[in-house]
Amino acid sequence: MAFDGITVAAVVQELEHTLVGGRISKIAQPENDELLLTIKGNEGQKRLYISASASLPLIYLTNENKPSPMTAPGFCMLLRKHLEEGRITKISQSGLDRIITLEIDLLGASSKIITKKLIFELTGKNSNIILTQDDVIIDSLKHVSAAQSSYRTILPGKAYIAPPPQEGLNLLTDDPAKIVQTANSLPAANFAKAFISATTGVGKMTTLELLPA
Repeated sequence: MAFDGITVAAVVQELEHTLVGGRISKIAQPENDELLLTIKGNEGQKRLYISASASLPLIYLTNENKPSPMTAPGFCMLLRKHLEEGRITKISQSGLDRIITLEIDLLGASSKIITKKLIFELTGKNSNIILTQDDVIIDSLKHVSAAQSSYRTILPGKAYIAPPPQEGLNLLTDDPAKIVQTANSLPAANFAKAFISATTGVGKMTTLELLPA
């Protein structure tokens, strides 16, 4: 499957319909770069699988359960502490980037509602899973120091800064005529390559499916 921005948009739409309002009942970390969330809602129990693998980042609903380590990794334990019994109130995508945010409400001190965000950055080699509150990082699956990135650090206590947005026209919101005109104005070996350059969130496989043979 070509997991580009357009594909993520379709997945987010499905997740919104299925998971919003559901309660996170279980969190597991089957592999170092994987999470498996069990969510109970009006449609019964659902499992959400997320992989932040550098080579194959993915997110999808599944009926399968994966065996987990006898002792849960530290990040999994932290997520259980912060998110179990929380209710998913919103699922969103950043433009057509491969970034998905789950907003989760929990009952805090004095019965005050606290909202935390679980952010899935499914961006290839930089893929990550980040937990924040009030735009401050609580923790992340992968830490990124200032020595590793001059643009942003991903460490507990640091302000969350999103990856820089991709440039290009949005296939879902921009005028189709403008997209075609922009693609035609670009120097490229063929229209398919120009189409990819002119837009954001559209990969090669999606482009081949969209354009007439």
